Amino acid sequence: MRLFRYCQFFITFFLIVCLASSSFAKGNHPHKSRTKQYSHRHEGLQVPPGPLSKQIEWLLRAYELSDATVSMKVVSLSDDKIIYAKNPDLALNPASNMKLVTEATALKELGGNYIFKTEFYSDTSLDMNGKIHNLWIKGYGDPLLVTEELESMIDDLIAIGLKEITGSVYVDNSFFDKNANTTYVSDRGDKIYNIVTSPLAFNFNRNMIRARSNSGMGDEDSYEVKKLPRQKMKKGSFKKHVRVSKHNIRQCFSDPSLYTGSVIIEEMEKRGLRINQNRSTPQKGLVPLEAKRLLTHNSPPLREVLKGMGKFSNNFVAEQVLKTISAEKSGQSGSTTEGAEMMKNYLVSLNIPKNSFSLDNGSGLSKNNRLSAAHFVTLLERVYHSPFRNDFLESLSVGGIDGTLKKRMKSPFLYGRVFGKTGTLNGVSTLSGYFIGENKKLAFSFLLNDLTISNNKANRAKEEILKTIVAALERTPS
Repeated sequence: MRLFRYCQFFITFFLIVCLASSSFAKGNHPHKSRTKQYSHRHEGLQVPPGPLSKQIEWLLRAYELSDATVSMKVVSLSDDKIIYAKNPDLALNPASNMKLVTEATALKELGGNYIFKTEFYSDTSLDMNGKIHNLWIKGYGDPLLVTEELESMIDDLIAIGLKEITGSVYVDNSFFDKNANTTYVSDRGDKIYNIVTSPLAFNFNRNMIRARSNSGMGDEDSYEVKKLPRQKMKKGSFKKHVRVSKHNIRQCFSDPSLYTGSVIIEEMEKRGLRINQNRSTPQKGLVPLEAKRLLTHNSPPLREVLKGMGKFSNNFVAEQVLKTISAEKSGQSGSTTEGAEMMKNYLVSLNIPKNSFSLDNGSGLSKNNRLSAAHFVTLLERVYHSPFRNDFLESLSVGGIDGTLKKRMKSPFLYGRVFGKTGTLNGVSTLSGYFIGENKKLAFSFLLNDLTISNNKANRAKEEILKTIVAALERTPS
């Protein structure tokens, strides 16, 4: 009986060893197969063997990018070695990759701990009955003044004892200049993006309402509002820029400060604060020099604000941050033009020739911005070795995990190892950032212009190119 059991054990062991040896011989070793699988086959395409440059040229043809205008560069962060380059100095439209310059400039000039303020003033002291005369609300460009923050402001005003405003409510928007609009119209004419900046703006100066077409023709004027926005002006004193998308109407208020003032008044009244009914519509007015400050509300730190810009490509945040840089560093009302000039100065400080690029705004919503892959790689390299590297990295989308890269970069080579900023405009698709692997760390920039393929196909092409580069490095001894 014992002999039978020993024989049974050795037969089983022998079969296991044979199966394992067979599997290994066929190349199914986990560490070996990953490189083999992803270094030669992409989406069913068989990438031919050969030099890396030839493989990428093959991918460009396979993804119908031969006629596109391309600028690409990949550099090792450890030794500045150029891994791959194609037209690296050709300045192209970077789309939202422009936000990388805005973020880096903001961290350099303001620091990750910078706080955006919203201040409340009165021309009288708070009396024993909780009354003041006039109230001034002064904004300093807070891009994240959302519902929760506004409610917190009202809580704090109640906490200091405010119960009644017997005079008027004013909004002071002098921190920014009066040139508030950034407008982008696609070449197809079917998409209009309009950003209206303001030192005092609520919920990204956006409001969404549900609508149903009465005519079925899609005429903007024929939409019947089914659900009104929570915030309503007491008297119609501001205009709205409206864009219809399917069953949604997106409102962009042309005077964000007055709109925000009206929301604050409405919330105050909901919370039991009494406001002079004859003067409950906000007005514009500078804070008097003799006014007394009642309260200062602080935003989250800049490093948190930048996550909305980097991970989710929020254009409003980018333009607010750019104007804030201008206001803080110049001591004058913040302007897009002055902010762009400060970004230019920052790039020049990185030894990038001033006449080699063109900057129009901070969000990338422009047909005039021009930067090359080499410019972005230089920026990324310098930021990586700067004191604010961590704040910058944490603001970027992580491949396969969050932000605009959440549904991309799923392959084992790239998942969780790509920290990047995407960019898309009509005919433009871009991706710049870092690959952070265990043994290899890269800065890369892929700028594609004059596209005739879909954005989705362009995104897959960039991912496959990056995957091919990483696979080649994985096969190369350190």
